[in-house]
Amino acid sequence: HATALDSSSLGVESTQTHTATAAMATFQKGDSNRCRNAYEKVLHAQLARALLDPHKKNKHISVGRCRMLAVNHAVALPSYEELSAAGFDLDAVPRERWAIPDDCLRFVKKIAEEGLCTGPCRRCASVTSADRTPRCEPPPPAAATAAAEGTASRSRTIRQPARYANGDGVSVSNPSS
Repeated sequence: HATALDSSSLGVESTQTHTATAAMATFQKGDSNRCRNAYEKVLHAQLARALLDPHKKNKHISVGRCRMLAVNHAVALPSYEELSAAGFDLDAVPRERWAIPDDCLRFVKKIAEEGLCTGPCRRCASVTSADRTPRCEPPPPAAATAAAEGTASRSRTIRQPARYANGDGVSVSNPSS
């Protein structure tokens, strides 16, 4: 990532180098932890500890929850791509490039477990029904829905295990029969 630059050209070449680095940036082991640490630092600087502590698991807040908290409390964050290109150094990403996330990027399962974003979030809006209840699966594309109508053999039915008289799922024969 490092490019030798003389001090007279830092302004223009530095920007070009960051743009090129961002385009070539590939995910490295530990990047999600570095991103999470940076996001936590921003959130801790702007939100009360009492608000953040309930979201911690193993001393940290997940990247998805960090983004959810940023959406809910209108906290601007740098994008992952720009943060990665800057070596996860918050000071290396200009504040005017930071923005309040419009998507928490959490998995649908996590949204169902943790709850919806209370601020405007594209992901949460796309996985909720009209009454803002999380659905377990994201909605299918409209074309797929139209094509699948009337094809019950393709749809998946979730069945609950049968409850039997002895309570352990083993069928008990009825002595009266």
